[in-house]
Amino acid sequence: MRSFNLIVPSLLCGSLLFASCGSRKSDGDTGPDESEPGELAALAPARAVSEGRFATSLVCADCHENSPEAEAMRDERGNEIGAFDLWQSSMMANSARDPLWRAAVSAEVASIPSRKADIESTCMTCHSPMATTEAKLNNEEPIQLTLLYADTQRSQLALDGVSCTSCHQVADTGLGTPASFSGNFVVTDERKIYGPHADPFSMPMMRMVDYQPAQGAQISKSALCGSCHTLHTKALRTDGSETGETLPEQAPYLEWRNSAFSTEVANPGPEAADCQTCHVPITSEAGVVISTALAHRPDGFDFGQIGPRSPYSRHIFIGGNTLIPQILRDNREALQPIASTAAFNATIALTRKQLREKTADITIAGAAAVGGRLMGDIRIGNATGHKFPSAHPSRRVWLHLRVTDSAGGVVFESGRYDSAGRLVDEANTPLPSELAGGPYLAHSDVLSTEEAPLVYEVVMADTDGEVTYRLLQGARYIKDNRLLPRGWSAAAVTDDIKSVGVNDDDFVGGSDHVRFDVDVSKSAGPYAVTATLLYQPLSARYAAELFTANTPEVRSFRSMYERADRTPERVVTASIAVP
Repeated sequence: MRSFNLIVPSLLCGSLLFASCGSRKSDGDTGPDESEPGELAALAPARAVSEGRFATSLVCADCHENSPEAEAMRDERGNEIGAFDLWQSSMMANSARDPLWRAAVSAEVASIPSRKADIESTCMTCHSPMATTEAKLNNEEPIQLTLLYADTQRSQLALDGVSCTSCHQVADTGLGTPASFSGNFVVTDERKIYGPHADPFSMPMMRMVDYQPAQGAQISKSALCGSCHTLHTKALRTDGSETGETLPEQAPYLEWRNSAFSTEVANPGPEAADCQTCHVPITSEAGVVISTALAHRPDGFDFGQIGPRSPYSRHIFIGGNTLIPQILRDNREALQPIASTAAFNATIALTRKQLREKTADITIAGAAAVGGRLMGDIRIGNATGHKFPSAHPSRRVWLHLRVTDSAGGVVFESGRYDSAGRLVDEANTPLPSELAGGPYLAHSDVLSTEEAPLVYEVVMADTDGEVTYRLLQGARYIKDNRLLPRGWSAAAVTDDIKSVGVNDDDFVGGSDHVRFDVDVSKSAGPYAVTATLLYQPLSARYAAELFTANTPEVRSFRSMYERADRTPERVVTASIAVP
């Protein structure tokens, strides 16, 4: 069992040399006050803290992590599936320790310094929800990024990310409505911890941590996730003034509502499933519905009063991000994550499994070599319940198409990439679209030129129509050709989820078709055609634009990023031979 009486010394936050946020501090809070830029100190290790309405995950772990003395929280094969154990290596657990996120926030501030306080508090609403909400409910000034570089009770809440007592205290008030979006969920003073079951055994939780377990159906509904995963940002000019425009920074919840997977329709279809079905599944890795005790005693032994319950959700929270878990794992001294190397490796493996088995499909049809041209059709299908890729604009998917002749020589290759994950030409030189300030790649319906690969992504523009990679300067999208989910209704599309820059009749709900038309007149068949869909949680272009900002957070992240494995994730591949 984990010991919670370890005393962690406070960091010397004043040496961090960051500007003071000017907010009212809670009792005992300290933070840097200087304004001269410096380098980052290590983040504080996690510790068990209760402050106000919230407690950090290490408090919950006392009963909700696996114990060798207990049978609780195990699947049908005896595998350990404690909520704390699985959550700790997720992006939810590390949302505030994420060095990419902190770098991106600092770059936004550097580009519009007059709006520093607004930018930081906005970004921390969903990445540090416990500290944000506690300050809000106490009528304090909004929290700032400097809080993450302290080691106080409030900063521990902030660093604990999207933690147990944040999600499980969200009330069923306005969820699924615009009033709840952009992190405007409701937490009350009732100290209720919501779960899916009626008649919870409440005495231990009330006695140990002064929370009242209660049944709350909202914990299993997509609308709960939608409160942070529907985010609108106000477009700003570089002088800090508002343009009057808003950008749907991410809208996977709204995309899901306009898909065959939505449960929020009068007659849900056979594929209807909430976000939790994929991201917090109630089945084991073997696909068996889990039935287990939800907790054990603080001493590590089973509660005699608690029997198996179903549903029980595996708190894996996997999506498509393999880069940041790797960076968190490999930069432990600086980032101080709770999770072990083994836990991060398990999360990365599960993420890759989901990407390869439950995300997309690809087929090649109608291929033929005629008159010195090799032509055919590639269908790319989206198996997710939202656009793919979805959410933050840093993500992209592209098609790597390779044609070889009878001797194995490469006749055509579109979407080739280097070890840094950059799209490159035949000479292994990055395409202009990979460089900061370069052009972007328009949507393609026919592939015939190697330097114009098919990339599924969003590209932002500022209020003047110029391409921007600074989120808060984004006023609209000038490209959004991300793959649509099945069941997409054109009649129900709103400005928040519309496609942009796609003039393509076979770009429809569930799939896109792209034709290839390749010159093979100087080679001999048979030909081998291989089409691979690749994914990046952080596109090389987005990274290049981020690195134009010179802040301590950006410099720190760049160092970690350049040491990381940046190979794009292989989602799905199809190959055929053409006579």
